[in-house]
This record gives sequence, C-alpha cells and structure tokens, in this order.
Amino acid sequence: MKKIKIRVFYLIFISIAIIFFLSFQIINQTSVFTGERAFSYVREFTSPEYEGRKASTEGNLKSLEFCNKILESSGYEIIRQPFTALVPFIESEPIFEILNKDGYVERSFKHRKDFKESLDGYSSDGEIISKVIIDEQSIYNKKSKLFHNSIVVVNNEYNGTEAQDLIYINAKVKAILIPTFSENIKWASTCTKYNKTETSNKKRKIIKLYISRELLYLLRSHSELIQEDIYVSKNMKIHIKMPLKFKKVQTENLIAILKNPNLESKNFNYLGFSAHIDHLGKDPDGSYFPGALDNASGVAFVLEMAKVLANYKDILTVNPLIVIFNAEENGLYGSYNFVHNPIIDLSKLQIINFDMVAYAKPRSYNILLYQGINLNHPAKKLAENIKNFGSKNNLYFSIGNIIGESDHIPFNKKGYAAVSLNQFPVLFYHTYNDTADKVSASGLDQLGKFMEKFILENYTVKKQSLYNIFIVLILFSLLFKLKSRNSNQN
Repeated sequence: MKKIKIRVFYLIFISIAIIFFLSFQIINQTSVFTGERAFSYVREFTSPEYEGRKASTEGNLKSLEFCNKILESSGYEIIRQPFTALVPFIESEPIFEILNKDGYVERSFKHRKDFKESLDGYSSDGEIISKVIIDEQSIYNKKSKLFHNSIVVVNNEYNGTEAQDLIYINAKVKAILIPTFSENIKWASTCTKYNKTETSNKKRKIIKLYISRELLYLLRSHSELIQEDIYVSKNMKIHIKMPLKFKKVQTENLIAILKNPNLESKNFNYLGFSAHIDHLGKDPDGSYFPGALDNASGVAFVLEMAKVLANYKDILTVNPLIVIFNAEENGLYGSYNFVHNPIIDLSKLQIINFDMVAYAKPRSYNILLYQGINLNHPAKKLAENIKNFGSKNNLYFSIGNIIGESDHIPFNKKGYAAVSLNQFPVLFYHTYNDTADKVSASGLDQLGKFMEKFILENYTVKKQSLYNIFIVLILFSLLFKLKSRNSNQN
C-alpha cells in the first residue's frame, strides 16, 4: 500500500517535471533572433566599400553577394531575377553660378547646400547661360517670347507634373528652378515613377533644379519688375550645368526559398519577408549616402529573420520566402518586376516588407498598404493581424491606407497581400547623415523577437503543445490504473 503511494507520488512528480521541461522548450524557442548580429549587417552595408549601394554599381553587386552568402548559409536556395531599370547618375560636379554683366563669375553655389537636382517629369542633363525670370503668374500663360531660352523660377502653382513641364518646354524654357526649404536641399532626389522611361526622351527635356529660399531671395534682389508678377534679372546671368544621365542598367532581385523536402511535398501557402538593398550611391566629390535606416536596417532585419524561419522549418505551416528587392529608389523596379514576372502563385503569398525599421529614437511603426476602393483588400487583413498582435505584445502599429512609396505598392495594385513596416525619419532621410548610429540594435532585437513570436503564433503547428497533451493523457491513464488497482486491493 505504502509502495503504491510512493509510485503515485513519483509519477506525479515526473509528470510535472516533463510538462515544465517541454513548456520551457516552447518559451526558449522565441530567442533565435539576435539584434546584435542584425546590427552588424547594418554596419557592413553602410561601410565606404559599398559606396551607397546604388542599383547596378559595384557596391550594390557586393551587397547582393553578401546577402547571397548569408542566406545560403542559412539553408536557402537562391534565385537571381534580372531586370532592366532606369537609374540616374550625376557624372561630374554640378555648377550653379551668378555671372556679372561682363560674364565673370560673381558667386558660386554648392550642390546639396544651395541647390540640387530634380529627377521627376522631363528633367534631364544640360548646360545653359541665360537671364533669370521670376514668374509669379499662372504657369498656363507662357506664350510670350520673353521665356525663350530662359531660366525660370516657378511659383507655388507648379507641382512637378509632366503636363506642367511640357508647358515650359513648349515655351522654349531651358531650365526651371523650384524654391524649397534649405533642409530639403540636403535630401538626395529620387524618382519613384515607372513612367520615367517615357519622359526621358531626349527630344523633350528640361533642366530642373531645386533651390533654397535664400538663393531665391538673392536672385530676386538682382531682378526688376518688367510687367505684372514677372521679374527679370538685371546686369547678371546664371550659369547652370547639370551632368545628369538616366541610364538603362541591368540589375537583379535576390529571391531565397528555404530548402525543406517536408514543405515541398505539401501545398502550403507562402510567407515572405522582403526589403530593398539599393540606396542612392555617391556624389562626384566622393561623398556617399550610407543608407543605414533606408534601408540597411530592413535588409539586416530580413537576413536575421531568414535564420528564424529556417530554425522553425519543421513546424511551419507556410513556405518561407525571402526577397531582396533592387532599384526601389528609382521607381520600385524590383518589386514591380517580381510581381509582373512571378516565380510562385502570388495569390498564395503574404509578404511583409521592411523599409526603415529600428530607428534609434523609439517610435511606433507605420503599416503601409494601398487598398484603393477595395474595402476587403487582403493586405488590410494582414495589417490588422500585425497591429492586433502588437497591441497584445507592447509594440504599437498604426495602419495607413496610403500609397507611401515602398515595395508593397505593386503587390497591392494587383490585389495581393503585402504591407510595409516603416519608421520614417524626417531630419536625415536621404542625406549623408543616415549612418549606422541611426539604427538601434535593441530596436532590431525588439522587432525581431516580436515577429518571431508572431510567426510561432500564426504560422506553425503547435507540436510541443500536442506532445504535452499526449504525455499528460498517458500519465493520467497510468495514474487511473494505479488508483483502480489500489482500490481493488483495498
């Protein structure tokens, strides 16, 4: 009798110990993501040897090879998806000078301090010496010969569209100057429209520059009113040289699929993690754009998440997919080509894109998507799942139904489930100051452990939990038999 009670006690003790051990295994599984390792990738991509990672450049190719090596070591098969992109290059130092009436340089201005290029619409390269017209009339009234071969400072009515560019081109204007705030001059311009190829026709071109308000006031002080709302420079001309070239280049996306025979035999859906590797390259003076937050942070995060997905491959209910997009800064070319030349059935894919994450100054995340008029867009459901999971785990997200130029857009426009996670910085975006210190290792760690938990909760079979239940049932059946035997003996 006493012996039986001791057996029962030991059995209960062993049961509790096993359940505790298995439960600890589940908790311990949520620690694969390593923020420090992800941050080491940020430091790698922002180092001078990558030269700002502009699509098709040597630095960009080197960054793709680095990603390739990490993903292969994590057990992924790599597919290189080539495509053509139109990428802007400034080939020598731009010039903006005020010339006196004798044609000598009176004052020179600095690129990215006083002026910068515009890449939208019909902007192109060129050189001109001419008078300056400060135009405060409607831009739709440009028939006067006064505008022929001139440089025109536009007013607030101008918004950079191709149609408005054509008005100035048809009026034979050679260059337009767009006033903006000094802080904006520091930002490198990007072109985020697919149709730039159409407007890069050499027969239709115009030099387009942003200028600081201070430069505008200086030009105005050298001008006189010649008719209502029209000012023309006196005793001076402007010399502009913008060595801007749009080049069709060959570049590629990097697509990684996890090698797992167990998944290949099942008709599983796909869960994708993506980020764009490209940035803005370097200027002719050798200054380069590190692009730490935009978007070394996203790529570093995705590379580390690849290890997480590989770790859980035996319990995943989805096929993991990692995509490193290219030429995002030049018009979302990489994601556009991925969507229009798919290697999988995209209706079976949910993709979470990471574009500027783990900002060193803590702030909540934006979940970007574009649902248009589709109130039941699958991207919205994915966004809500992330947001709701975040509210339960002390990480806060806001959902924005806006275009927000990032790689979710081509997916959303075709009706596919894609969102971008984003923390947009205002002050150093697209400047030389987007350095590694703008990204937080602890921020990467926090987001990584959150996404790891999100995957475990939503995209895995809870095998350990099933094992727990199975063992408990066996143990209780044994206890019941012992109790029954004890009762019979009594």
